[in-house]
Amino acid sequence: MIHSIEIENYFGIRDKQKLDFRVAKNVPILNVFRDPKSKIGGRIPTAIGIFGANASGKTTVLRALSSLVRAILHSFDLQPNQSIPLMMPFEHNDWKTRPTRFVIEFDALWDNFEEEFKLAQQEHRPAKCDLYRYEAEISHQVGKTGIAFQSERLFVTRHAGSRTQPVFIREHGTFTSAKGLGIKPSDDILKRIRDNASTISTLAKFNVPFAVNAWNSISLVESNVVISREEYNANAVFQWYGQNPSALTALNAELQRLDFGLREMRIYQAEKGPSAIFFHDGLENPIDFFFESLGTRNFVSQFSMAQRTLTTGGISLFDELTNSLHQSIVSEILGWFADCERNPFNAQIIFTTHDVALLNELEKEQIIITEKSSDGAVEMFLLKDLQGVRREPNLMPKYLSGTFGGLPRIG
Repeated sequence: MIHSIEIENYFGIRDKQKLDFRVAKNVPILNVFRDPKSKIGGRIPTAIGIFGANASGKTTVLRALSSLVRAILHSFDLQPNQSIPLMMPFEHNDWKTRPTRFVIEFDALWDNFEEEFKLAQQEHRPAKCDLYRYEAEISHQVGKTGIAFQSERLFVTRHAGSRTQPVFIREHGTFTSAKGLGIKPSDDILKRIRDNASTISTLAKFNVPFAVNAWNSISLVESNVVISREEYNANAVFQWYGQNPSALTALNAELQRLDFGLREMRIYQAEKGPSAIFFHDGLENPIDFFFESLGTRNFVSQFSMAQRTLTTGGISLFDELTNSLHQSIVSEILGWFADCERNPFNAQIIFTTHDVALLNELEKEQIIITEKSSDGAVEMFLLKDLQGVRREPNLMPKYLSGTFGGLPRIG
């Protein structure tokens, strides 16, 4: 679970923006607030929604997290002189050459990932984790963005009340690490860490156990945020359902229960790869996936992503969760993450939406508001941090009245 994030000088975000998801001790005991897997700090929401006007920076928050995850995992695969993808500074004056900065605090188990992960799955409980803090600065220059990791720092807190310790620190061309990482300052492997490659991506390629565990753990982050200009790959979704028949069975149960008018989706091997057809009540012949409604197609994709996250205890980053879906179906999806039976591993979903009616289904600790300042910089805050906001079941009218901000300026 993510405890907090800081983003600075990334796309429309100029000044440092910090979101701390930990809730106060006096917040009511609700299933949507779970003890962190590290047992350090306050409870964390399993579902967090981002609301705001068009172009207010909602997607930027998810893109920042998605591009950071991608850089941590895959930057070693870049060419030596290639820019780190989607690392763009705020396009104004000297901000163009200032570093982009990220700080993220999160639960993870990187010392003994595979053994504890399997045991937690068998015992149907959240994995026992430590609290990590990852800091990164990405440098830019005039005419070229995302040049290099200017610095990387990773810290860990093992137990509540224990001292936070560095795992590795990389800055100014030097690298230091804790003994548990298993790397000596003289090791040749350190020479393989290129300026445009992350420490974890590099060390995982050379099978350093801690980095391999970290890589596998970070890979549990799911995102539908478009990183490249490539079109959505439906074949990958079909292939996943084909390889996971229990997930396909679960999908069909949901399609029937949620009254899509569908009896079954089946996967078959088409000429260009796996595809899907739908069987409808009252129709003699099946309908091809691409002739189904946009809402049905989106649900099939979103269900696969949510199902993987719920079964691994990972994190889902959903852009436009409500896209072409009825509000009641979106409420159902969010309910999965609050349900202790359906979400026994404390999976987390962070999503954007324009459906303000969902405000009435969330607590103030689950709501992020984004808006742009008069000079075009994105600003964001958690509704729980806005002074004077009471706990009430009907937040939408106050949002629409402009009490919270985050509304479009029309006229």
